[in-house]
Amino acid sequence: MQTTTEHVEVWVNQETGRPGRLVWAGIRYLVIGNPIPIKREEISPMLTHPQMRTIGFQVTVRSDAAEYTVDLMRDGKSWVIAAVYD
Repeated sequence: MQTTTEHVEVWVNQETGRPGRLVWAGIRYLVIGNPIPIKREEISPMLTHPQMRTIGFQVTVRSDAAEYTVDLMRDGKSWVIAAVYD
């Protein structure tokens, strides 16, 4: 696993709310398979039962020349690739 903080452009499927395509380092990738949600517990003193919030997705992406599995995380209004798995 390689960690990174590279910003990417992501197209989200409006029906599912999951990523469908992205551009990373100037290369277009298609998300293949099912994106796996990455969740984090919402911690608040007001909540007796903390809720899980989706903060990103683990996705497998493919271009014409390569295929990777990456952790795609929200960073405010943009997206970051947080980890790359070979």
